[in-house]
Amino acid sequence: MGELTTLIEKVVETSGQDFKLITAGAEVTGLNVHAIVPNAATVFAKITGVGEVNLLTAKSIGSTEIGQGMLLPFYSIKVTNIQLTSGSVLAYYK
Repeated sequence: MGELTTLIEKVVETSGQDFKLITAGAEVTGLNVHAIVPNAATVFAKITGVGEVNLLTAKSIGSTEIGQGMLLPFYSIKVTNIQLTSGSVLAYYK
């Protein structure tokens, strides 16, 4: 857990402590997210970036279950919309 804690601390240090908890269900829009950390095993239905880029395809995530605590950085393109099939995530933004 030490490495995970360090990664999460780095995210918080670089972006302040702004985050949004997102749970499975309706699509959350209007975001400006640069990193996502699952709170539990999570399957994404949709991750869209600036310019309507499908980040599930661009990052080869597809319908893969992402494990708890895995840092998903999106530094080169900000995430604007997220929808989860299952699980929950913390979405970090500036």
